[in-house]
Amino acid sequence: MSVGNIGAAHPGLTAPALTSRSAQRTAASLQEQIRAAREQLNDWVTCVSATTPKGQAEIRSLSAQISAAQEQINRLPPTAAAPGRAAAPAAGARVDVWA
Repeated sequence: MSVGNIGAAHPGLTAPALTSRSAQRTAASLQEQIRAAREQLNDWVTCVSATTPKGQAEIRSLSAQISAAQEQINRLPPTAAAPGRAAAPAAGARVDVWA
C-alpha cells in the first residue's frame, strides 16, 4: 500500500473529500479563526501604532487572514458553512446555477 496514494488502496476514499461532519468542524474552526483575527484587527486599528509601518503591516496581515479563512468557508459544502441551520449563501457569495 502506498502512503501517498489513498485512493489506490481504498478506491472509495479521496483525500480532498470532506464528510459533512468534518466540513462542519472545519467551518467552525475557520469561524473561530476569523473571530480571533477580527478581535486582533480591531485592537490594531484602534491602537496608536495603527499608522506606523509595523501597524499597517499587521493590519494588512490580519485582513488577509480573515479574507483567506472566509474564502475557505465559502468553498465548503453549503451545509458545512452554517452548522445546525439551513445554509444560505453569504452576502457576496457566488451561487452555482448549474448544479
